[in-house]
Order: sequence, then C-alpha cells, then structure tokens
Amino acid sequence: MYPLQKDTLMTRLLVVFTALWLCLTHSAEAEDFCVGTATQLQNALNQAAIDGEDSVVHIRAGTLNLVSDVEYRPTSEGFLTVGSLTVRGGYNSDCSARTGNTALATSNDSNVVMVTQRGSVRLLDLNFSAVNLFVRSDPLGTCSNSNRYFEFTRLLLSNALLSSDTLCQDVEIRESLFINGQPLGEFADVSLRVYLVTNSDYRFPKLTIINSTVNNGLTVIENCCDGKPQARIYNSVFNRSGDEIVNEAFLTLVNNRYDGIDNVAGGSILVTQDNSSANANLDPQFVPNPGSAMVNSGTSTVPGGLSETDVYGIDRTIGSRVDRGAAESSVDGTGIYTVTNASSAGSGSLAAAINLANLDDADNVIRFNISGGCPKRINVSPGLVISDQLRIEGNSQPGSLFNNTRVGWNGAPCIILDGLNNAGTAFSTDGELSVNDESIDIFGLAFERFDSAVLLSYGVDHRVRGNQFGGRIGTSGPVLRANNNAVFVAGEGRTVIGGGGVNDINLIGGSLEAGVVIAGDSSHDNHVVANLIGIDKGGFWALPNQDGVRISSSGNRVSYNRIGGNSRDGVVLRSANAFDNELYENILGSSAAPGVLMPAANARMGVLLEESAHDNLIINNTIGRNGDSGVRVLTTAAGHNEISGNSIDRNGAIGIDLGSNGVTVNALDLNLCPLNGCAANGELNYPVIESAILRPAGAFPIYRPLRIRGHLTSVVRSEPYRIEFYASDDCDASEYGQGQRFLGSTSVVVAAAGFCSNNNCAADFSLFVPETDAAVGDWISAITIAPNGDTSEFSACAAVATAPLPDAVFANGFE
Repeated sequence: MYPLQKDTLMTRLLVVFTALWLCLTHSAEAEDFCVGTATQLQNALNQAAIDGEDSVVHIRAGTLNLVSDVEYRPTSEGFLTVGSLTVRGGYNSDCSARTGNTALATSNDSNVVMVTQRGSVRLLDLNFSAVNLFVRSDPLGTCSNSNRYFEFTRLLLSNALLSSDTLCQDVEIRESLFINGQPLGEFADVSLRVYLVTNSDYRFPKLTIINSTVNNGLTVIENCCDGKPQARIYNSVFNRSGDEIVNEAFLTLVNNRYDGIDNVAGGSILVTQDNSSANANLDPQFVPNPGSAMVNSGTSTVPGGLSETDVYGIDRTIGSRVDRGAAESSVDGTGIYTVTNASSAGSGSLAAAINLANLDDADNVIRFNISGGCPKRINVSPGLVISDQLRIEGNSQPGSLFNNTRVGWNGAPCIILDGLNNAGTAFSTDGELSVNDESIDIFGLAFERFDSAVLLSYGVDHRVRGNQFGGRIGTSGPVLRANNNAVFVAGEGRTVIGGGGVNDINLIGGSLEAGVVIAGDSSHDNHVVANLIGIDKGGFWALPNQDGVRISSSGNRVSYNRIGGNSRDGVVLRSANAFDNELYENILGSSAAPGVLMPAANARMGVLLEESAHDNLIINNTIGRNGDSGVRVLTTAAGHNEISGNSIDRNGAIGIDLGSNGVTVNALDLNLCPLNGCAANGELNYPVIESAILRPAGAFPIYRPLRIRGHLTSVVRSEPYRIEFYASDDCDASEYGQGQRFLGSTSVVVAAAGFCSNNNCAADFSLFVPETDAAVGDWISAITIAPNGDTSEFSACAAVATAPLPDAVFANGFE
C-alpha cells in the first residue's frame, strides 16, 4: 500500500523552488497530451503539474504496464495558479477519437498517486488491474478556491483500492465498478475509502456516489475534525459478506442495494428511500440478469443528472427506468404503442395510445410515426391522464431533431401539443401511479396554450426532458404560444426536469406565470438540471417567463441551469415549506464579468426568498446583471438561508439585500430567534473591512500578498462565524460591495470580551489571501455567514492599496 507521506521542510522547499524554476522557463500555456506508455504518462503529468492551467491527458487504448509509481504533484500551487487535471483512457493512435478503455496493470505493486492542494482531478474510462489509486489533498494546504472536486467516472478497479483524502475537494464517483477489495489498516478487504476532512476554512467536503457497484469489498467513509460531511449514495449496489459500508458521515441513501451499514464515530443515516437487500443477481460482468430486482428500479433523481452511459459505455437507461449498479442490462420489458395520426381522439391517436398504455401492466412506451412533414400539431382537450408506467418519445417522430449543444438549444420537436385555450393540461398523473410507485418520462415534445403543460401530482421519479415550451420551432417553424406554467410538480417528488445529457435539456420560456413550479409539503427531492429557463434558443436573448422557477416545498435542487430573461425573478423560494432547497452552479441573470454584453438578465432579482422560506442554500452560482438585487431575502422570509461562494456583481441594486430595500446598516444582532430563524436572516451584521493591503513580494507569510483586516460585531457564540471575501473591478453605487470573484474565507469566534452590548461583542479578523486575483484598483467586500447559515449583506467596499514604503529618514531609529 502507498503510505501517506509527510515531507520534510527541506524537501518541500527544494521541490517548490524547482517547480518555480520550471514554471519560469516553460510556457504557461495549457496542453492536451496524447500518451501510450507509462513513461509518457508520467512525463505528461509532470508537465501538467507546472503548466498552471487546465490540462487534459488522453491515453491510448490498450494496457499500460507500470514498473513504478505514477505521480502527479503540483507542489508549487501554494503560490502559483493550479488548473484542473483530466485523465481519460481509450483513445486511438492520434487521440482523435475514443475506441475503448485503457487498462493500467502492474507486476510489482506500483500505484497511481495524485496529490493536489487546491486543484481538481478527473479520471475517466480507465481500468485498474492490481493498481491502487490514491488521490488526495495536500495535508499542508488551505482551501481558498471554491468548486474544487475529485471526479471518478467509468472506472473499473479489480483487486485494487481507490483511496481519496480530501480537505478542499468534493468527491464524486459515477458509473464505476470495484471488484475484490485490498487490505487497508484494520480492514482486510477495502475497495473504496474516502476521508472527508473539515479544514480551517470550515468547508465541509461532500461525497457523492451514483450508479456504482462494489463487489466483495468494503466501502469506508471517514470523517475528521468535528466537521459535518455529507455522503450521498444513489442507485448503487454493494455486495459483500457482512456489512458493506463503514460510515462516519451523515448519509443520504436512495435506491441502493446493501445488507448492512456500520455507523461509527458519530456517523448516521439522514435520509433513506427505496433501498433494498434483495439478491443483486448479477452475471459474471456484474450486469443485472433478467429478473433481477436491480433492473429498472433506480431513480433518475440524482445530483447532476444521470450519465449517458454505464461503466461499459452502454446507454444508461434501457427500459422504463435506470438499473441499479454500474452496469445497465439489456432488459427492456416495454409494451410499445405507436401514434399514427394527429387526431385528438380515435384509433391511432395519442389519446388512444395513452388509454391502451393505461390498461397494460407492462412498462410502456408511446412512439410517433405520423406521415407527412413537420411540424404535427395535436389538439389536446381535455387533458390526457396517465395512470401507469409510461415513456412518451416525441423525438421518435420522423423529422424531429435532438438538441445537441450546451451553448443554446438547437432541437426542433416535430410533435406540437396544443391546449387551445390555456384551460387544461397536456399530461397529468393520477393516484394509480402512487399506488404502484411508478413514473412517467416525457421526452422530445413541444407544448403551447396549456394552463400547466405537464402536471405531476402523483407518482415518483418522473422525467421531463428534451422538450420545448415557448419560442420558435427550429429556424423557420411556428412560434409556440404561451402556457401559463410549463411544468408543475406537486406529487411525492423525485422528479427530474432536464438532466445530465445534452439531449435532456429543456427550453422553458414564454410562460405567463412560471417556467417551473414545485409546490406542496409532500413534493420533495426534485431536481431542475441544466435547462434554459427564460433564455431563447440562441442562448443570448430573453424568452421570458414571469418567474423562472418557483419553489414552495423542501429538499429540491436547482443546478447547472441558465435562468435569465424572466420578467420578474429567476428563482423564487416561497412559504414555510420552502426549506432545505439548494441552488448550485446556476447562471442566474447573466455574466458578472466586466465588458461582456449579456442582455438576458432577470428584470428583478436573481433569487427571491419570501413568505417564511428558511434554511436554504445558495452556493457557487453566477448572479449578475439582474434588474434589482442579486439575492433578496424579504422581511417576510425567515432565516438560516446561506448564500456562499457565489459570483454576484453588476446587479441593478445591492448584491445581497436583507429586509427592507437597500443597505441595512449594522445594528445589534438578535440573540433569540424562532426555530426557523429570525426574519430576513435576522438582518445579520456584515463585516467591517478596515484595510486591504497588497504587500511587497517576500513579505511573510510568503506567497500570500494581500492582507485583509477588519472586525465583526455580532452575537456571542461558541461556534465560529465564517467571513467570505470577494474582489470586484468596481464598487457598487451604494458604496456597499457586490462580489465578483471569491477570494477566500476565514473564521472568527465572537466571544464575550472587549466592547459588548446586549450580548453583541466585537471580534477582529485578518486574512492573508494566497491568490493574486486582486490588484491595486480592485475593491474588496465581505459577507458574514453565521453557524446556523444566516448570511449578511455585503460589507462596504474597501479599495486595495499598496503597503506604504518604509520611511528612510527613520529607518535606523535616528533622525
């Protein structure tokens, strides 16, 4: 096994200065590498470690025999920029196309070792045969950058171990297969080990495992330093004699197969849904056999959406639903009904096909084959009610075009469903779906003139993907007339709108009310993923809904969408049921960068919280150029709404606005609040920045040139507050900042000492920023995040200044 090394100071200094010399004598331009031997792979990783940019290493298909450890160690990143590293296998001779996978093998216990302080690492389409994989954060590192990750997709480890220690990176494992664990510490057979470490920035890394299989090996999830790490596991199969998982984190488990979990050292299960201990019934390649309980029993509601292919490159969903585990079976088991005319009723119509599917207990599919050119308009009145498992493939109509871009939307559905007068729905669900825990999948259609085009009141695991609501069909087709709402989710939940594949993206615009509505206290764990909402198909101009997304239920996730151009707000979180929702990695409005013309912003807020919404997370989004504030937490909203790591800039009003309109000047923070928090995040005090000084090169601590000093006055707590710092090219007109670029964070404990009043005391903070992403002329601002998630408005701006030169007259102490 590969030991966790502790380098001596002299060794690390030698490596650092060597890397610095290489960086100064080599081009900093990033490269793509094409390699076919272990030596070439090591050389590529050496260059990637010093190029300072994102690097991609392509490995030719075949087998690489390792005679020594292969290592990646960008040790100079404490003071130089480090990009992401992607290593992917299976390429042809010139790496122009993928033809298979790459196997890494060894006869002398060689391993692959990757150590990075604050970089990202992605490994895809690789087989490790008796080669262990160690990917970890540098133990001497700090976490000043947001959105860093270790990603492992379509890996196959046989008689090998994947071990990852992470301070700064989230860990994501998808479509991977682990066969036969190896000894590690006190355990005899570990296939997968992840060590989640809370660092000094009080960042809590997350582990996510999706559609993976661990066979005859233990999964170990460890936790360090009194943190609150979360591990989320979906659609995965764990097969081992005895407990399959040893856990020290907070677990979310959905649609997995396992027999037992050993929760130790404070580990616990937060959420468990539809897990099973049924016989996995896998073939020698670990593919579910026909009749296996793993077939068509997974959920499509997974963070980031389902992958398009499994560990072997097979289409990820065959049949009505995704299989559990890393491999997808060929079992379909569907009944197929074909629509042959555009009539609203009668033989061959869509209505007739749905009636037949409702009467058939199979997992059914509706396809289209209507003669003549596109588009085909089908009048739907009254709405069509679905009561059995069903997939509707509008894209099967000859002439339909898939969307195949992430920049805009170039799909052209041939089938248009017309509601005639906005009074009803195109598709709705009934209670039979709930009784049998069944779902529907609506793919590749266009909708116009419905009250709610798709209304999902019953059932789970629904999918709405690749559809068009609003805008012109193709380049010269008809312009779709407005729906009141495009998609309305009010059922048990776990619906995915959009998804991870480029074909899954929906174009959702032109709605008189909302593009997406998620409502009801029982509708939770829904995902809105990677859609264009309020943005036209070119990805540039507006196709406005009134609001982009409205949520009044709990535990939903809105991620990777472009939500702009709406005539009111991008995302609205509304009601006391609106809690534990997460907005992650969206563009809400348009670019926050200077000098970029991006007109498709929302007319009011990027995000609006109101009517007792509480305990929500708004993290790592770009929130720019909206007509009013970037994020507004009204007085009618409650508290604990965390707003962290976002790029918020160039909005029409202040970046984060709590309570009444405009800057809420610091006062005494409230000591006692209800369970859901005080109104408007308690109008938590922002930090006061006293100085932002760019110091000369060589100042201690070395390679951290910018020093930010200030203080926070707030309620005395034993837990620390987090102060996040941002740089912007300009200061907001209010003289209170927005936050274009995240710089880093520090923690401060407000103790009962010094100047205090009504349990409010002051505490000083100081941060040395390692990045050089701020220069003289930039403006620094900061926000406070309380231990309960309450987040403040941005502080007043502070200009970056240079440190004054020493006075030569008094340099020696004499005049």
